[in-house]
Formats: sequence, C-alpha cells, structure tokens
Amino acid sequence: MSLVPKREEVPHIVRRNRDSGHSPMMRTANTGGAGFTGKDFLRILRKRKWMIIISLLVFTIAAGATAYIWLQVAPRYTAVVRLEVHPEKATIVGKSAMGVNKDTMERLLSSQAQFILVAEVLETAAKNIRTTSWYEQVKQRDEDVVSQLKDNISVSVVPTTKYLQVSMSGTDKKSITRIVNEVARAAVKISDESANRGYQKTIDELGQQLKKIDEEQENEIIRVENLERGGVGGQAIEAIETLRTRQQRLEQQMIPIREQWTQVAKSWEAVNGATDKQIGEMVETRQAVEADVDVQGLEARINDLEMNLENTKAALGSENKSVKQWQVALDTAKAKLEKTRNEVQVKIIADMRAIRELSYEHIENQRNTLNRQIQENDAKLKRYLSQLTKLDQAKRRITEGNRKKAQFEAKIMDLGLLRNSEQPLTISSNAREPKLPTFPSYKIFIPLGVFLGLVVGLGLALLLEFMDSSIRAPSDISRRIDLPLLGMVPHIDDVDEEIGDLRTAFLHHPDTIICEAFRQIRTTLMFHGPDAPKRSILIASAMPEDGRTTVALNLASHISSGGGKILVLDANFRQPAIHGLFPECPPGGLSSVLLGEGNWKDYIHPVSPRMYVMPSGPAPQHPTELLGSRKMSELLEELYEEFDQVIIDSAPCLVISDTVSLSTLVDGVVLVVLAGENTHGVVQRTRDMLSRLGVHIYGAVLNGVRVTAGGYLRKNYDTFYEYRDSKQARATAPAAAVEPGDDVEILDGDVDNQNI
Repeated sequence: MSLVPKREEVPHIVRRNRDSGHSPMMRTANTGGAGFTGKDFLRILRKRKWMIIISLLVFTIAAGATAYIWLQVAPRYTAVVRLEVHPEKATIVGKSAMGVNKDTMERLLSSQAQFILVAEVLETAAKNIRTTSWYEQVKQRDEDVVSQLKDNISVSVVPTTKYLQVSMSGTDKKSITRIVNEVARAAVKISDESANRGYQKTIDELGQQLKKIDEEQENEIIRVENLERGGVGGQAIEAIETLRTRQQRLEQQMIPIREQWTQVAKSWEAVNGATDKQIGEMVETRQAVEADVDVQGLEARINDLEMNLENTKAALGSENKSVKQWQVALDTAKAKLEKTRNEVQVKIIADMRAIRELSYEHIENQRNTLNRQIQENDAKLKRYLSQLTKLDQAKRRITEGNRKKAQFEAKIMDLGLLRNSEQPLTISSNAREPKLPTFPSYKIFIPLGVFLGLVVGLGLALLLEFMDSSIRAPSDISRRIDLPLLGMVPHIDDVDEEIGDLRTAFLHHPDTIICEAFRQIRTTLMFHGPDAPKRSILIASAMPEDGRTTVALNLASHISSGGGKILVLDANFRQPAIHGLFPECPPGGLSSVLLGEGNWKDYIHPVSPRMYVMPSGPAPQHPTELLGSRKMSELLEELYEEFDQVIIDSAPCLVISDTVSLSTLVDGVVLVVLAGENTHGVVQRTRDMLSRLGVHIYGAVLNGVRVTAGGYLRKNYDTFYEYRDSKQARATAPAAAVEPGDDVEILDGDVDNQNI
C-alpha cells in the first residue's frame, strides 16, 4: 500500500545559493503533471458521478416527456407519393429502360426532380386543392400558394432506382395526402404535354449553341496550326532555350565590361574636367615626369656638378675661379632641368588625356554593343514566349470547347430520350393517408436527451471543478503548486481506529495507517533530492490548524525509530503546543534559551529513547527578531552537535512573520497543506514567499486527505488493514520451527528500527 507518488512522478526543486539573490529554480521530472490529464478527468467523474447521472436522467426524461406531449398536442404526419421516370421507348432504342447507363439515368432523375417544383406544375396543382384546409389557412395568412407549396413539398430520388418520391409533412393528414397526389398528377400531365413541344425547342436551341462551338473550335484549330507552322511549338521551345543560354552568356560578359567601364570612366573624368596644373599635381603625372630619360639625365648631371663643386671648394676655397665656373655650370643645368620638366609634363598631360579619352571611347563602344545585343536577344525571347502563350491559350480553348460540346450533346441526348419516351413520368403509387406520426420521434428525442444530459452534466462537473480552488487531490500539489509530494496523511474520520489526538498518534497508535503514512513520508524525505545535509527541518504551513505539530511530532518519532537522535523544537510562540501535549516538560523553553535565561539542556524532555522535545517557553516581546537573531543560529549549531536532526514546529507563514525569519536559518522546509481547506493560491503565495528568500523547500505533505468511494485511497486503506490483520494473526499463532534451508519472509514494517 502506497500513499506517496512514485519517484518518476515527483518533481524536484533545485536550490540556488542564498547569496545569489535569486529565487530557487524549479523543474519538474514529469512535465505532464502541470496540465489536465486523463486521471484528473476520471477523478472528476468519480467525484461528480451522481450529478452527471441526475443530469442524464433529467434530460432524458424531459426529452421523452417533450416528445410525448408534442405527439398528443400537435403531431406531424408525412404523405408520400412515388413517381417512375421512363427514359426511352424500347421500340425505338431497341433496349429496355434499365439498359440506360447509370450516369444518364441519374441526370434524368435529377432533371425530373427539379421539373416537379416548377411554377407551372405547382400552379396546376393549386387549382385542385382549393377545398383543403391547408389552402384556406394559406389564403387567410394572405400568402402565395405556389410559394408555400414549393417550400413545403419535398422531392427526392430513391437511391439505385428510377423512382422519385414527392412528400409533404403537416398536422392535417387529409390535406397533405391530397396535396401530394395532386402535385404528382400535375407533374405527370405537364411532363406528357411538354414531351413533344418543349423538348424539341430546347433541342434546337442547344443545336445552335453546339454549331457555334464547332465554328469556334475550327478557328482555334486553324490558329494552332498557323502558330505551329510558323515555328511555334517544339522548335520555339528549342529557340527559347538557345536564347536563354545566349542571354545568360551576354549578361556574364557584361559584368567585367561594366566594371572596366566604371574604372575607365572614372579615370577619364579625373583628367577631362581638371586643369593642366591639377593634372600636373597628380601623383601619376609627377612619377611619369621623373621617369623621363632627359629629366633623369639632367638630374644625374646636376648631382655630378654639385659633387665637383663641393670638392673644388674643399680643395681651392670658395673664391677660386674654378669654383665660380662650376657654380655657373650648376645653375645652367638646374635651369635646363626645370625647363625640361615643364616640357615633359605638358607632353605627358596631353598623352594622358588622349589615351584616357581613347580608352573611354573604346570601352563605351563595347558596352553599347553588348547592351544592344542583350536587348535584341531579350526581345526575341519575349516574342517566342508570347507566341507560346498564345498557342497554349488556343489549345486550352479547344479543350474547353470539347468539354462544352460533350455537355451539350449529353443534354440533347437526355432531351431526345424524354421526347421519345412513352410517358416521361407515371405515378407508381398514390399517397395514402398516414396512420402514424413521423415527428416527433422517440428515436430522435431520447438520444438527444441522453446527449444533452451528458454534455450538461460533464460541463457542470468540469465547471465546478475548475471553480474549486482548494487542494484536494495529490495531483493538485504537482499540477497547481509545482512542488514535490512527500506523502499524504489520511483524515482522522477515515481511520478505523479511535484516535483521540493525531499529534500523539505515534505514542498510542503506532500500528495504524496514520503512522504508516508518516513512515513513508520519512522515507521519501530522507532519500529526496541531492545528498545535502538535513540537519534542521522547518515544518511550515500557510494557515493555522493545517497540522504542523502533527507532522512535526509524528515525523520526528519515525525518524528516531530508524536510529537517529531527534529533537522537536516548538518555535510557535503565539500558539505553542508541545508543553500542552507533554505537561512533564520543564518550565521555560526556547524563548528562555534565546533570552539567556538558561542552557538549552535544561529545557529538553525525552519522549522516547531517541526523541526529545523542547517547548516554546514564555512568549517574548519580539518573537520575530528573536527567531531570526544570531543567538538562534548559534543555538542551532550547538544542537547539531548533540542531535542528528532538529525538527522545528513553526507558526503559519501567511499569518505570522516568525516562520519567514526562521526559515533562512534552517537547511530546508517541509510545507504542510490541509486538503480541502487550503487553496492553491494561498499555498503558492507561501511557496513564493519562501523561494524569494532562497529557502530550500523539500516538498509538501498533504494532510487530512479524504477517501472517495471507489478511489485508490479506499483500496489502499482496505489493503493495509487486511495485511495488518493477517500479520497479527500469524504473530499470535504458535511459532513453527525453522529448519535449515526453509524460506523466511520478512514483512514490511518489521525493519523500522533500521537506520534509514
């Protein structure tokens, strides 16, 4: 028997570093738990089954009663007359009517069904039904009889036959019977009269339209032949592919020409719009001048003259006659160099302009020629494409014309068959006055009532469920709260034993399903999450009387039965409970220790060999500041050295702020949720409040879970008590000797004293 979810169904909460300032990250192992599942739907069905059943019964009875009353007050009857359609004369065609192919027969039936409702037929019938009560009622309402007949008469084809059914529904059996018979007679009469006059006229008109279509077809065929004779068709497709290939090649050739033209045009514009002085200052002009042979020769001569001048000065002095001669020769060479440079520059500028202009004209001619070739090729391509389009359109018009010809020929054939028939329509069976009403029908109303009952019942059940914000089922913890479910504690009213106080159930009723639930909560908690220390566990809840003390004491007892030394600390200064449950506790308690009025060892009381409790002590003036103080943190560190775990019973989070202050000092929190009382909004606010402080929430304990009839908890309870009773029966039976080699069965619960 299991009161906790499987491991894969339990979402895990990952705790962040408290110093990071961020709320803890939550991730769910079973992502489907957050949505509405099939299990939730089945749970709603079990929970609201009587409402659904009552809704089903009410709507079904109401539908049946409505049908009964309607049948008694204003039943509706239906009169039906059957007509037979005759396609052709056997003596003319040489075969029977059933020999006409299926498509032709279906067209004839459809045409005759539409013919019956034409104005001429209905007007003829209206003259013969003036004595009926239906006719008088229509006239009293000042309505058109023919229009009313068309709205009330129904004509349908009997599948896989050559028959038509003409029917009418109403409350007056005699009137509707006479009306459908008169409509059938009028249809037979007018169809017979029209067989030799109307059909031929229509056939002639259709023949003229068919002739016009033939002429249009001939023109289109001639157009196609001319286009194909002119090279449009297969040759045009080949020409188009050739032109497309050539177009691509020309466009590829144009790419480098455009780039070269851009560069040459830019170079030509640089010299065409500039003065000789601006061109002479250009780097390439200066480089060309310096590269001239005459300029380089004069520069070399000037260098030699300068060297000779310096050597002569050094040897003979600056006033020597030879020095002056060398100076004159140097000045003459420099003047000649300047003149030569100017002459070379003028020549280079003229050559540069001429060359660049010639290059620009050459590349411009190439570009224009290539552009012209591209345009001519594109025009040819468009012309061929246009011709192909015209050819395709002409062929489509020929196909459409053939389709229209087939339709007109089929219509002419249908009309010819009707014209040559012995009698287009005959009455196969006259309408008889109906004996039983056709509406309302129990076959329709009862299923409709069942359907509406189910829809309304299920809709109300789902609506009530979604409006109910309380937490009732285990799935609400993971789906609405997004917390791991550590376990469930049954409601005291669903337990077979008489338990006076659930808080001390571990002392007086250790072998009940209540204690079994806490054993499983202990196991889930101890093995839950990563291997992080669980030295201190705060038992918290959103509201008062949610069962914090019950969970704290019973959980501590079952943890201690596994070998640990446990202390239960009562930190609820507002409404303490430990001292009232254990009057033998020494006076004072937690508040006395925090205020420095004694050592913590003086205030603990042993409940069992490995379980101790410490009451809250006198109520202090500032409990919130006291619980969040450094003294409290130091006290917990001292208790860790003496006890394996400290379980703290606290005040409700949303009512008192004491728990919030204390939660930052413990290793983790177990949140107690009272089933049927706590709403998911309240629990979510509590969870978010703790999460914002970086508190590690181990999970939730669902307290006070009620059993539903036929639910899985009921089955688990029954299984538990059957298993326990059979175990006790075996324990009271005489012990049998165990021989070597015999199998020995170890029952659940016999290993509670092992260390978990």
